[in-house]
Amino acid sequence: MKKIFNLLIITTITFGAIPNLIANNSYDIQNQTVLPANTEWETIEYQERLELENRSIDDLEMTQRTQICLKESGIYTIHDFLSKTEDEIKNIKNLTRKSLAEIRQKMNELDWHFKVTNKKQEN
Repeated sequence: MKKIFNLLIITTITFGAIPNLIANNSYDIQNQTVLPANTEWETIEYQERLELENRSIDDLEMTQRTQICLKESGIYTIHDFLSKTEDEIKNIKNLTRKSLAEIRQKMNELDWHFKVTNKKQEN
């Protein structure tokens, strides 16, 4: 990105060709992605998000008991995990308070949120 701006300045000074430079490099400038140290879920590009969502819940490094409870309830991938509401997670058979606390802690660490449902739509 810095290269592009340096080139822009040099080109402007030397040739005054800003329109041509912008036209030729606008795609590169628009598609620059800068991720903060604590990556926000919304800023991850679509392909990266798909790859992340398809990863196993084993990659979340939770205790074996928590992983088994999640898998027995049909949660195998991060996508499955993130598509559940907090109430759905709470109601998983054999999930202890300690496991639920571990799940909440992991969600906070990763800055993820449970799926939110509109109560009016459920009634």
